[in-house]
Amino acid sequence: SKEAITTVKDVVFNITRYGQFIPILVCEPFTIDDVTITNISMTNCSNLIDKGVKINSKIVCARANDVIPYCKEYLKDISINEKNINFPKNCPECNTLLQEIGKNLVCTNVFCKGSLIERIDFLNKNINIKGLSTTLISKIIKSLNIEQIRDFYSCVLTTNQTYNLIGEKTTENIRNSMKNAINNLDLKKLIAYGANIPSLGIKQLEKEEPFNSLDDLIDNAKKNPNSAIRRSI
Repeated sequence: SKEAITTVKDVVFNITRYGQFIPILVCEPFTIDDVTITNISMTNCSNLIDKGVKINSKIVCARANDVIPYCKEYLKDISINEKNINFPKNCPECNTLLQEIGKNLVCTNVFCKGSLIERIDFLNKNINIKGLSTTLISKIIKSLNIEQIRDFYSCVLTTNQTYNLIGEKTTENIRNSMKNAINNLDLKKLIAYGANIPSLGIKQLEKEEPFNSLDDLIDNAKKNPNSAIRRSI
């Protein structure tokens, strides 16, 4: 792997589709293999704490074979004017008190708009719905106070509420893309990308017994001790 030394200027916390908050180190720009890098993911909050990294810390960043760069080492001896990191106590999207679950800080509010935006964005990208950026998804959800994933798609597909928000032409283009994606969508893809079950993907579903619904899949997995997804549910 190739390495570079940089300084941590800030730490931001991004919510995932599972409600977990991932710390991102905002660094002074550095270059590895002609790629300029400014952000380093710390995977989870425990990783950040274990490394001991603070604001203004000097760190060694590494990158190998075009993989995501990571913080390899905290250079405590040459770090100066360091400041402690303020970990969030409440979810910035819904104000729910965050819970420490395993190695993560987690928003447990099932109606949190922050994680909902990420779930919809993940599904859209994997089933090839075009024209819906994360910013646009966020605008629709927050403006129309949408709390569930099915209500988002129902709103765009069957109502004209988004016309005033994003325009009639944009709405129609997105609607057509949605319809095309739905027509080409099979059950495995819908469950893998839309059910929001950790570690559940297409490859795992291919190994399962035949199923006709998510309930079938879960029932089969509970009965089968060799199920690849048993721990995920």
